[in-house]
Amino acid sequence: TIRLTTEATLRVSSPIAGKMESADVSLVFEGANIGTMRTPEVRIKGGIGRETVNFLIDSTVTISDIDSWNAFTRAAVQLTSLEQTILGTVCVRLYILGLHFKTECELHLEQSVSLKGMGGLQQIEIEEFDLLTPEGMYGVPWLVSTNRFFNPSQISVSDLGMLSIRLKYSGSSLADVYSISPEWRSM
Repeated sequence: TIRLTTEATLRVSSPIAGKMESADVSLVFEGANIGTMRTPEVRIKGGIGRETVNFLIDSTVTISDIDSWNAFTRAAVQLTSLEQTILGTVCVRLYILGLHFKTECELHLEQSVSLKGMGGLQQIEIEEFDLLTPEGMYGVPWLVSTNRFFNPSQISVSDLGMLSIRLKYSGSSLADVYSISPEWRSM
């Protein structure tokens, strides 16, 4: 399971107020169900014209297919944008002048969501860079570096753990570098 926290916007063009009850929905990427999550209850005020309802989603996503999840996370890191679909059924209570007059359940929900990807984390700022030979290592040099990655996406990662990077110069592989500290800080 992972934790999902995001702000969402719902556009409504109905004079009737309503309340969408909390529901379990599926997250679909490239036709595969990657997991399920619970949506929050959302109150929709009626009005004339287009109304915008902002709400917070703070939910746990239960991964249902690890291969599809891996494909999604790989795309999120490598691509500049990606699409995900939210599928499920919802129950909506409708109100006129504050009085409940109808409940519609089993309404089909299918919403495409555009996400900004990390674009391969192309922008790296090297803050410190040094080659040293630790005592007792018999001349095997270590590369010590402190780096900052710019993430243009609204998707972020915490508790990433160890990191491995292949260093290349002009298309030639120079070395594989591994982090020695699993401590990551969000900038």
